[in-house]
Amino acid sequence: MALIATQDITKAGAAMTYTAAAAAGDTFTNGPDIAVHVLNANISVSRTLTIAVVNTPLSTAESEDITISNMVLTITAYAATGQLGTWFTVPATHTAAGNIVTMTYDDETDLTVAIVRKPNK
Repeated sequence: MALIATQDITKAGAAMTYTAAAAAGDTFTNGPDIAVHVLNANISVSRTLTIAVVNTPLSTAESEDITISNMVLTITAYAATGQLGTWFTVPATHTAAGNIVTMTYDDETDLTVAIVRKPNK
C-alpha cells in the first residue's frame, strides 16, 4: 500500500502525474481542497474502487444515529469514457486519523491515480 503524494494544481494549469494503482490499495492525505482523479486504461473492463467508512455512525442532535456506507465507485473502461476518468472527493466520514484515506480496488490492472489540491480562488 502506497501513500500517493498530493499535487498542487495552479490556475495557469499543470500536467498531472499519475501513479499506478497498487495491488494492496493506496492511501492519500485528505483535506478540504483535495480531489482524486482515477483513469482506467482498460479498453473494455470497468474497475471498482472502494473507500471504507471509518467514522460511523454519524450522530446529530436532530436525529438518531445515521449509518454511513462505504464509498463504492465504478471506474469505467477507457472505451466508455474516452479517457476522461473519474473525479471525486472524500468526506470526513471516510477519512481516518491523520486525514488518511485508504482506497482498495477489485483489480488494480490499468488503473492510475492522481491526488490534487485545487487552486485557491
